[in-house]
Amino acid sequence: LYEIVWKRAIASQMQPAEIERTTVEIEAVNGARTAELRAIGSVVRFDGFIAAYTDQKDEDSEDEEDRRLPEIRAGEQLDREAINATQHTTEPPPRYSEASLIKKLEELGIG
Repeated sequence: LYEIVWKRAIASQMQPAEIERTTVEIEAVNGARTAELRAIGSVVRFDGFIAAYTDQKDEDSEDEEDRRLPEIRAGEQLDREAINATQHTTEPPPRYSEASLIKKLEELGIG
């Protein structure tokens, strides 16, 4: 508990983090067929208060390297290396029934 309070106090005195977010929209043309693609990436330029909250970088740094976009200029011709189609949908959290609410409260040590 002391460590959490200490980290919060130190982080409140630090500079804000600077995160650069890049979105690239690509139009792929193959004869008469076209496809619009989007790539999204972000790079932490300055850690700021995030440095107080996170521990030493470990295996997550490999995952960050996979998400980093190369430098791209507007109107630049791109070579196709690989296309990974993914779909992302969001759903609201499920509603609690009376039994599931009691179970969750017991798990959290409430009541």
